[in-house]
Amino acid sequence: MSLKPMLAVVLTAIFGYFVVYYAPKVQYEGEMTAAADSARPLIEALEKYRTDNGFYPTFLNRLGGKYRSSGWRAEGVLYSAYRFDWIIKSDEACAARKKSVEGWIMKTTAEAQADLLRFQQECVTGYRDYELQSKDFTFAYGTERWAFYESKHGKWSLGWCTHERGSHFGSNGICDSHKAMRGREARPPNG
Repeated sequence: MSLKPMLAVVLTAIFGYFVVYYAPKVQYEGEMTAAADSARPLIEALEKYRTDNGFYPTFLNRLGGKYRSSGWRAEGVLYSAYRFDWIIKSDEACAARKKSVEGWIMKTTAEAQADLLRFQQECVTGYRDYELQSKDFTFAYGTERWAFYESKHGKWSLGWCTHERGSHFGSNGICDSHKAMRGREARPPNG
């Protein structure tokens, strides 16, 4: 391979890295900072709750009384946990119901989500760790972007989702989060 094609490959790789990883972080740095600043009181309230109870609440509306004094607001934030972070009641009824919301479920999406939410309300005591997802940032180039916080690591990252030919592909959070946020304080957790 001659020097020109090799140089072109190297420059393309460097440019690709810049476009995919560095440019979005710089472009959305202000929005990331704003999302982190606005969520700080909520994160502090969640940490107080965990200190007092040994786990995080299943829903934000369980943060009452002394936890509200920090001035946090849940608007524009998705609060969830991965299923392996759920703390499930140890009674037989909940153990049996757990099987009905896992694996291959022969129901419509709406029915399965409603069952999952009922199970979560009745059988999940709390979370070991949680995730927060901010409102979407400015939509650009067919890609949604947002701030994503994981309590396990205590760090914010840039989440994203692309709508390529009708499918959704992304990382850290859920696509079309504005639909999940509409009128909801909490959503069924990630699987």
